[in-house]
Amino acid sequence: MGLRDAITKNWKTSAIGVTLAFSGYVAMFPAGFPELAVNLSRFIQVGGMSALGIVAKDGDRIDSE
Repeated sequence: MGLRDAITKNWKTSAIGVTLAFSGYVAMFPAGFPELAVNLSRFIQVGGMSALGIVAKDGDRIDSE
């Protein structure tokens, strides 16, 4: 499976990953961000990890579909 197939077939996981990456940056380096944005990014981290567990698929299942 190529990179493009991995991203397009797993678009939910990819979108959650990008969101978690940005919110993780805000949570880890809060200087320059409003307090509300920092607190919100921490909540996004928790919810995003849960969402990844719900929508993530094993590589074996992707090939069999």
